[in-house]
Amino acid sequence: MSTAWLNMRWVWSCMVLDFQGIRVLFSIFYPILYVGRCTMKSAFSKKPHEVSRMSRRDLLFGMARRLRENPEEKPISGLGADIVAADEAYARKEYIQAKELYKDVLKTNRTHKEARIHLGLCHYHLGEYVQAKDTLLMVYKQHPDEYLACLYLGLAYARRERLDKCMEVWAKFVDPNHVEVMRELNVQRALYETGETLTGEAVSLAVEEALRKAYSS
Repeated sequence: MSTAWLNMRWVWSCMVLDFQGIRVLFSIFYPILYVGRCTMKSAFSKKPHEVSRMSRRDLLFGMARRLRENPEEKPISGLGADIVAADEAYARKEYIQAKELYKDVLKTNRTHKEARIHLGLCHYHLGEYVQAKDTLLMVYKQHPDEYLACLYLGLAYARRERLDKCMEVWAKFVDPNHVEVMRELNVQRALYETGETLTGEAVSLAVEEALRKAYSS
């Protein structure tokens, strides 16, 4: 057998082996490539709102699972048994008890506006005019349109003979549901602006009487 023929057979054998090796490699890696391609296609085919919906659902389930595992970690809603008990005591005019209950509410939720307003009202009804002024002033600065805070802050100033501050606050008071109160405030402001001699006690008593008539009707 000639040397040329042997060389040709050797070259052909190498080519066959290389081709078989490529087939083996292709058979190994093709399924991996195919699965990866399908996974990527599936992921990118999801619409944005579907992805966000899944994320929100996972978040809610995670929060629920956390609460089940840690039942003491309950959110503060701002309305609960404490504020209801405080409101009931206030309605019964048990202002000392209501004051302490409103303070308990504010210990757990310092931003509870209604609790702070009614705490200020409790101070006022108990004759604690300095505390009433300080408490209601905190609400008034953030919520000047809160009519109860505005009204009783002015009353607290009047009780302390600060009629200048009282009239300044009442200038922003609006309560279209109780015309009698608005009328009395306007009368007191007009008397003050015309230089009439007034006392804080007289102003407070006149407005409190208008309040009793308005809220009893």
